[in-house]
Amino acid sequence: MDASALGYQPLARNDTIRLLRVEPGQFGDKIQGTLYHADLDKNPDYIALSYVWGDPAVTAPIFCNGTEVSVRVNLANALARLRKSNASVVVWADALCINQKDAAERSRQVGIMSKIYRAATQVVVFLGEDTEDTALAFSVLDRVSSLLKHEQDTHRRLEAFNRGYVRGENTGIPSAEDPGWTALRNLYRRDYFSRIWVVQEVALSAREPLVICGSHQAPWSRVMRVAAFCVESTPVLNNGAVKTYAPTATYMGEVRSALGAAKDDRSLGLLSLLIRTRRSRATDPRDKLFALYGLANDISGSGGPLLKADYAMSVHDVLLHAMEFLVRTEQTWQALLYAGLHAGRAENLLSWVPDWSSGSHSLNPLQSWKWTEGYNASAGIPWQPTFPANKQTMQVFGRPIGKVQSVFALSKSYITIIPELRQPGRLRSLWTDIVAPLGPRYRGGCAVVDAFWRTLIANKDPRSRPAPADFNRHFLAFWRLNRLADLAAEALGRTATSPVSLDIDYIAAAKRVRDALFSNSDQRAAYKRYQSRVLRRNGLPCIGKSAGAHDALCNNCASVNDPELFERQGFGLLKEDDPSLAMMDDPFVAEWFSGLRTDQEEEHPMIEADYDQYMKSFGWTVTGRSFIVTEDGLMGLAPETTRVGDVVAILAGAQTPFVLRSLTGDGEGRERFALAGEAYVHGIMGGEAVELDGEGRSRWRKIDLE
Repeated sequence: MDASALGYQPLARNDTIRLLRVEPGQFGDKIQGTLYHADLDKNPDYIALSYVWGDPAVTAPIFCNGTEVSVRVNLANALARLRKSNASVVVWADALCINQKDAAERSRQVGIMSKIYRAATQVVVFLGEDTEDTALAFSVLDRVSSLLKHEQDTHRRLEAFNRGYVRGENTGIPSAEDPGWTALRNLYRRDYFSRIWVVQEVALSAREPLVICGSHQAPWSRVMRVAAFCVESTPVLNNGAVKTYAPTATYMGEVRSALGAAKDDRSLGLLSLLIRTRRSRATDPRDKLFALYGLANDISGSGGPLLKADYAMSVHDVLLHAMEFLVRTEQTWQALLYAGLHAGRAENLLSWVPDWSSGSHSLNPLQSWKWTEGYNASAGIPWQPTFPANKQTMQVFGRPIGKVQSVFALSKSYITIIPELRQPGRLRSLWTDIVAPLGPRYRGGCAVVDAFWRTLIANKDPRSRPAPADFNRHFLAFWRLNRLADLAAEALGRTATSPVSLDIDYIAAAKRVRDALFSNSDQRAAYKRYQSRVLRRNGLPCIGKSAGAHDALCNNCASVNDPELFERQGFGLLKEDDPSLAMMDDPFVAEWFSGLRTDQEEEHPMIEADYDQYMKSFGWTVTGRSFIVTEDGLMGLAPETTRVGDVVAILAGAQTPFVLRSLTGDGEGRERFALAGEAYVHGIMGGEAVELDGEGRSRWRKIDLE
């Protein structure tokens, strides 16, 4: 768009904005509009548009201030949908109402963006134009929303959903094969849900936003509730890009709720906002931070905001200033969890400065402030970092624990149970080649096998830490399933170095592995008895086939007697033979079988074991990490960029260890390091490695991070 053609006049005051009056017309007519100035303190009526700019190469002409200008087609389409046939409409749209060529004006207007959306008469979310399945998507949206509205009980709601989705009954919910679910996935795949600015725009709306997608409309709350239900409670949206972007709708609702709560709500602090939105996208990388300044409740100072949008600053300086703010507000160690030498970070960025601009940080933090029981590697000893005058070095106190001797990659292609994606044998070789040679006992006296399964999940289950002792049964079920997955992958001719296959039927592939669960006749008999006990204990009647349909509450029991139902639920058929019987030389498979008892009077711990419980923790911790062993035999998890020779260190004030990479000495006996990232090291997570002198003071040394 040619800004000079619009003849922008300077905005007189800090709270002055431009508004676009769109003249009446019929759909399909060329847009006619006029820009004028308005002061927010005079409460003008206007619609604030929340949308995605779109491809700059795809434009459409409109008339503005009597001049034909080209705007991106998504804006032109949005204005066409907002225009009325018999009255003018006043709209605020950033691409037209801000002089995008004036960096100073952009900075000032972005600084009051929260006021603009909060003061709007209506916020309209424009998702784009109709596609061939938009009508179908809104139909499913309405049907699921109706279920959520009329059925408040969680169990009955899921039961009604499953009757339609799983069993194809006429409950108003489409069956799993219905194309409406694909249409709904496509709706949540739209670019809108991936953008950073939309979080603020929707969250700050004083009234409920209206969602427009071509000729279809829905209130925002409906779009949000359906997204939350489908992602959290059903398999409908729990995959790929949809799983990444659909939760954005839910998060906006969380922020809207938090804004009406206490002002000190931690979920609205800048660091929390940065963490939750780090995978969102922005055309200008600086907007990954600027878009959150209007929401953050902890950046206000007595003299005004401590952080302001300033497009004259470089990306590097914006990130550095944000980290300096987090250090000043005593959030250093939480922020450092997202720093380090991970792939894709901004060029020449200091290692201790998190790169919020790229969204490339794939590590899930091992430590979270939401946990009631966390790690304590530095034994609770507080310390704030200091900075020399040049601000290029962060000086901390710490203690090196040891050098990394071996690094074992834990890529998802090594651990997925999908045969076409799997590189078989890697997980087993981690045990046989790296861990078993350490011997039977681990430092501190525990067994190496115990340290091994706890290290793989950073010693936490999906709900708490440390993982309880009986969580070992879930590990054994997980390990056995992985051995079976190796067999399935090898049957396809895959090897430990095979390239990943992309064009596969994921559901069919998963069935080929899952059909090995509880597979021989003894296991099936034990499983039946176990399910009967559970049903009796919970007071649930087992209606089986007698009622002509299977109740959602006893699907597990029914599935044992009805293999076809088991298959319809996404699992494979139960088999009589069990290939893992030939793996008794594997200590973990042998232990799994030793825990499987078929005596009717006894509990069956392996029947109760759930490989998915272990997989949830395992998948969270190993993503982006490698398994490491130090020179003195400590095992742990570290960033995948870790190298042999890197140093594991405890830093004063930090709850987890960090991996450091030596740079050079400073000539005065103090070594300089780059921060590689957070680590888990089994046996030192509770302060065991902190040394005290004779007077009870900790022994630390200065460490320079660059």
